[in-house]
Amino acid sequence: MLPKIPKGFVTNFPGAIPTFIGPRQFIFLLCSVTAFFLISFFFLDINFQYQLQFSRKGPNINFNEINYPNEVTKKWVIAKIDSANKEKNDQQSFSQYSQVFDSLVSIYVQDHDPESRDKIKIFSQFLASEFPSLYKAENFEIPCLDSSCAIPNNPAEILEIMDELGKITSIDQQVAMSVKNKFEAAALSQDANYQFDNYLNALQEISGEYRRVKDSQIAKVANMLKEFIKANYGQFYGRIEIITPELLEI
Repeated sequence: MLPKIPKGFVTNFPGAIPTFIGPRQFIFLLCSVTAFFLISFFFLDINFQYQLQFSRKGPNINFNEINYPNEVTKKWVIAKIDSANKEKNDQQSFSQYSQVFDSLVSIYVQDHDPESRDKIKIFSQFLASEFPSLYKAENFEIPCLDSSCAIPNNPAEILEIMDELGKITSIDQQVAMSVKNKFEAAALSQDANYQFDNYLNALQEISGEYRRVKDSQIAKVANMLKEFIKANYGQFYGRIEIITPELLEI
């Protein structure tokens, strides 16, 4: 005996409809299943669109205006920020932001620019606000290496050198500012090795300017700084004199 087919219903599947389901019940069931799939696809589409569009706001910093030491560092920072902004996992996003934070601190340690420090502060505040459960203040301390956050106590010899340097018109002003920043960083640090590194870097910059313009006043200042380093950092100076004496050349 053939299975009972509801009147008016056409099917190519014999026995597909049990005899105990009437036409109205079947239509209701069909509508319910269709509605279920439509709703499921709707929410899946919303979730898919959310994943495509997800992006954190990120710190309020223009990363194109940072004083990068080179183009490679700039590209790395911008790419890392873009990746962190799009990363949905908080732990991974926080890790990528943290790497950028460390890189910005390294840049500030080199340039001692107050604006660099201001950007780091903004970054730290963003991390604390965006990731309160992951952020720990002790892991994001910002060093003070310029006069905007402390008063440098420069030695008398350095003050005299700075005074002489300010009288020289032939020196590049960016170099003069860089030297001043290094003097400030050295004065604000308690680390003798760090102080020596800054004074030595300043000496190299001043010596480079002398070789560029051949101004005897610049050579005079360079020699003053060299004598100061030798008198106050004899151990470090002696080591450089043996290993890489060219760093002390004027």
